[in-house]
Amino acid sequence: MVMVRKTLFTTPLLYLALALPLAAQTVSISISPTSQTLDLEQTKQFSVSVSGTTNKAVTWTVSGVAGGNATVGTITTGGLYRAPLTLPNPTSVKVRVTSVADRTKFKEATVNLRNPKPTISSLNPSEFNPNSYNLVLTGTKFKPGARIKIGSSYLPTQVVSSTELRAPVTFSAATTACFVVENTSPSAGASSSKCATVYGPVSVKISPTTTTVRGGTTKTFSASVSNTSTKGVDWLVNNIVGGNATVGTISTTGLYTAPMNIAAVGGSVKVAARSQKDASKRAESTVTLQNPVPVLTSISPTSIPIGNTTFTITGNGFAPGATVQLAGRPLNATVLSVNQIRVTGQTQPAPGGIAGLTVSNPAPGPTTSAAIVVNMAPANSGVTYAAAKRFLEQASWGATPTEINRVMQIGFEAWLNEQRTLVESDYTMPTPNGDIPVYDMQAEFFNNAMRKRDQLRQRMAFSLHKILVVSALEVDCTHGLVPYHRTLLKHSLGNFKDLLHDMTLDVAMGQYLDMVNNDKADPSKGTEPNENYAREVMQLFTIGTQFLRADGSFLRDPQGNPYPTYTQDDIMDLSRVFTGWTYPPGKGTDSKKHNKENFGAPMVAVEQNHDNGSKRVLGRTIPAGLTAEQDLEEGLKILFQHPNLGPFIALRLIQSHVTSNPSGAYILRVVNAFNNNGSGVRGDLFAVIKAVLLDPEARVGDNPSAPNPFGSFAGHLRDPLQLTLSTIKGLEGEIVLDNPVEEDVTNMGMKVFYPPSVFSYYSPFSRATGTAFAGPEYQIYTPVNALERVNFIYYILEQKSNSEIKVNIAPYVGLATDVESLIRAIDQHFLHGTMPEILKQGIRDTVATTTDPTKRARLALYLALSSSHYQIAM
Repeated sequence: MVMVRKTLFTTPLLYLALALPLAAQTVSISISPTSQTLDLEQTKQFSVSVSGTTNKAVTWTVSGVAGGNATVGTITTGGLYRAPLTLPNPTSVKVRVTSVADRTKFKEATVNLRNPKPTISSLNPSEFNPNSYNLVLTGTKFKPGARIKIGSSYLPTQVVSSTELRAPVTFSAATTACFVVENTSPSAGASSSKCATVYGPVSVKISPTTTTVRGGTTKTFSASVSNTSTKGVDWLVNNIVGGNATVGTISTTGLYTAPMNIAAVGGSVKVAARSQKDASKRAESTVTLQNPVPVLTSISPTSIPIGNTTFTITGNGFAPGATVQLAGRPLNATVLSVNQIRVTGQTQPAPGGIAGLTVSNPAPGPTTSAAIVVNMAPANSGVTYAAAKRFLEQASWGATPTEINRVMQIGFEAWLNEQRTLVESDYTMPTPNGDIPVYDMQAEFFNNAMRKRDQLRQRMAFSLHKILVVSALEVDCTHGLVPYHRTLLKHSLGNFKDLLHDMTLDVAMGQYLDMVNNDKADPSKGTEPNENYAREVMQLFTIGTQFLRADGSFLRDPQGNPYPTYTQDDIMDLSRVFTGWTYPPGKGTDSKKHNKENFGAPMVAVEQNHDNGSKRVLGRTIPAGLTAEQDLEEGLKILFQHPNLGPFIALRLIQSHVTSNPSGAYILRVVNAFNNNGSGVRGDLFAVIKAVLLDPEARVGDNPSAPNPFGSFAGHLRDPLQLTLSTIKGLEGEIVLDNPVEEDVTNMGMKVFYPPSVFSYYSPFSRATGTAFAGPEYQIYTPVNALERVNFIYYILEQKSNSEIKVNIAPYVGLATDVESLIRAIDQHFLHGTMPEILKQGIRDTVATTTDPTKRARLALYLALSSSHYQIAM
């Protein structure tokens, strides 16, 4: 009943709605955009809006053509218009959209069509000389009627395709030709210009234009081709490309090989270079073929003195104007006859005292003889070459033949005394407002080592640096490092007491080992003096941890245990001695309790910060009431007078300069020199190093044929720094001022000025692997570092043109044809005459693989210098 009532109730309303008249509907249509300019082949999406009807369907026409066509362009049902390939006539079209719901409703958009902007990708040819050419221009969007324009003129252009145009073009002079392509109007514009060089006429030059070549030898010619980028040439000999056996042959690189039979061609030939760009262009050189080569048989005297000398060469084939070279250096020569030359002048030392001597004939037929090997030595020498070289490797950073000659002339002791008087090397101090990078200071260190004469001072300073360590790992500024290293240089041949005093007050040392701003104890704050410097100055700088006999052996108790040198109480009281010191005040400022960081001078005392109570250090009492300076003097005096100091310093200097395992007798003799320099002075470092270097145990290896009771454990592994410098100097090397040598040494495991800890670069007590012998340098001798060592040897011998280390291998190249003499020179100069037969045979076998003198010299040097017989300094 409810449903019936509802139906009866609503039906009249439905009838009423159906009976009402429908409202009138108006269809409206719009298009966007209404105007558009397009390049040919471009597309444009038109949008349409239809209102007043639910039927949104539309149809599209282009200039009255449903969907358009190839002439006026096409349009998709979605309104995407695509312009035609070529311009229609007229060049504008109408895009109409019509409502399907009401065909009377439409809208139109005007599309103005134009030719696209063309592009140029290439020109063929790409360059020109004065001549007429058929130009081929490639690119894109070339339309019918397109024209090539050069300057303000149009070329008669053939449109081959939308990507290729052709036109004739003529040039009469050198210029730059710029081409532009224009499509017919209307157009989006001309292409960007494509320019080509119009050179002058092609020309060829040859160098040399005349020359003289000995039969069977070679001559390299070079050619330059102008006015074209095609620089290639074909080489001809007497108009035969590449030549032949009769006239001689020439390679594609211009290397001419003269025929052995020069008479067959009348004594001369023409070598020509012909342009590959224009075969009509060539240049010629006249080659005169001549002989002979000089031959040497003997010299008199058989050993050539070093210095101002005269000697005679006998042989044959000496031409007027012949020149003489000894160890790669020219000498004044007078040709007496075809068989004899007299030589006068200043001869220079040669590596190993062995040199190759050659004679060269001038043009016509400039040639050089095979080398004859001669011995060289200074007159009245009291020291052998090998001994002088060995001594200098212990006393300096290495030795050149000239430095070796000096020692041979004056002897060991005179050389040492001479070194003491030389002006010491220095480092550049940074300006107050700036700093020098540490690597610049490292470069300066290597320059000093290579160039400055004070070799003993420099070597000693670095040995002391390895004992009284300051590391740039902590003091990473040259404001601090320069004064520290200056202090080492200043005192390296002075007295150890003065060195210890100045080093204790050195700001870099104070900062490195915490003595700067080290104040007395403050019970209210619970602070105590810093013990760092007090501990290290005893443990590592002066006396060590166990009592020593004068021969360096440990003093032991009845149970065989070494007696300790100091106790914790000694450290604590000595740390009180070192209280009260701060940075020096800045310029124009008064000193304060704690001054700001400043490396311009030694540390200064602030008495209120100093503990002036009594102290007991190493069994000796320092009375109360002393000033900071007085306490310092007393504390350092205790260390300086301690019996351990002599053997402690003696061992380290012997290890650094001569051998890792000195005998007790050797140490004792050096300790005696430390205790008394002969004039009652203790701590004279010059007397100490003199004793180290002149000791019989140091000099026993000077004569390799004499028995050496220390041979089984003599010498020491060259550390990376010693290896690098002794090798470069031994090869008479040169380095650039801003040199990278530090990188080479670092790669071998030793970064100069950056010891990894207060224990230095390596411990003096490290053992050679698998042995009971001390081998300090072996601590940083890893497989990787061992490889870096031989890589370094290879690098400096390779002598690349951009190398920042230049060595002189010319003397060895001059000996390369006489392998035994080459080996002997290397042996004497680098191994002091100790080269074993197995190494000699290895060199013989290797150099036999080549006849090239330079390669032979490099191979021989590489094998010798990378061997353990050189890397371990004996």
